[in-house]
Amino acid sequence: MIVIDICLSEIAEWARKKGQNGKVYAKFCVVERKEKDKYENTHTVYLNPTKEQRENKEAKTYVGSGKELVFNNAPAPVQQDAPRHEVNSDLPF
Repeated sequence: MIVIDICLSEIAEWARKKGQNGKVYAKFCVVERKEKDKYENTHTVYLNPTKEQRENKEAKTYVGSGKELVFNNAPAPVQQDAPRHEVNSDLPF
């Protein structure tokens, strides 16, 4: 589980979208940090940039940070680069 804190006052008007249900939404990007910060945060959060902002290579609008919480009874996260096991081809299914 990753727990994040978001500064709501940093959510710009361009990032707020009104849904068909009348509620207001904002899209965020959550990215794993290369190193933990001084508060042990492992992730950073920024507003999802518009197509134009990406094309213009505008600076990201950072709105928060967070850390991964691991509980004693939770299974260890699976590494994406873990070796794959060969499938036994003589199985009947």
